[in-house]
Amino acid sequence: MKRIAVIVIGSNSTRSLIADDCAELTNTVRGRVESRLFLQLSGQGNISEASAEKLMEGIRQLMCQILSQKAQLLGIFATSAMRDAANKEIVSSRIQKLFGMPLTIISGPEEAAYSFYGAAGIHKAGMIDIGGGSTEIALGENGKITTALSLQLGASRLFQHNPIHTAQDVQKALDKAHSIAAPALKPIANAAQERGFLLVGGTGTSCARIVNRQDGAGDMIEGTVLTEERILRCLMDISATPREKRGQMDGFPAGREDILPTGLAILLAVMREIGISDIKVTQRGNTDGLLRACSQKICLNK
Repeated sequence: MKRIAVIVIGSNSTRSLIADDCAELTNTVRGRVESRLFLQLSGQGNISEASAEKLMEGIRQLMCQILSQKAQLLGIFATSAMRDAANKEIVSSRIQKLFGMPLTIISGPEEAAYSFYGAAGIHKAGMIDIGGGSTEIALGENGKITTALSLQLGASRLFQHNPIHTAQDVQKALDKAHSIAAPALKPIANAAQERGFLLVGGTGTSCARIVNRQDGAGDMIEGTVLTEERILRCLMDISATPREKRGQMDGFPAGREDILPTGLAILLAVMREIGISDIKVTQRGNTDGLLRACSQKICLNK
């Protein structure tokens, strides 16, 4: 069985997915390196030399993992931070020169479509993917994606303008998230309430690990159902904890002291705007969708 892989450069991390080349993507191996690319964009919107070098080193690490699995790399893709970068052409050229693979920067709606395809496949569902620079929402059923939206609202982007240092900061961040989400989500609210939703991205997996530890359910992540009450409890617990002590909280992911609270604020705002009270966490996402699409030569243009 041939092994295949993709690499996706996100706003918070760069990730890889390796799997057997079949419809269900079996025997998966996931890789991840932290890059925090969005937060390191300069005032002029450029990816600095230091950030670019850190990104290249992260890709090298993931390439080593792919080579060790004897997998064929089908593509290197990038999302919100690279979409925003003023010098993306220079960075793209550097990636192609170093790794022999052109960089494909996908649009926001395309990112929503690939995340949905990776998380839900052909099933009737809704999907929310909270990234560092943007949040994607998609609806689909019977193998067709009917709605694919991208909001300029990500955990790192919100942190830049409305950081949550204490519990008193939560409402301002929520208000900001609501103000951005409301105009885009109001038209799809009725359709959204007709289906179950999947949550993609580090905000969801981190929250699932924390609340499951609190509730005595261990490290379970996949399939965890997060209610609005559980999400709000997690957000308030984190915001009431000084930043330097957040990493000591049971189950708290290293490096997300700043962006996990804002990610949770975005999640609550989006859920409230579309009128859903719970959501199921999945570790699948745009890496799965892109790998499946590359393998099957499907292009999810939106």
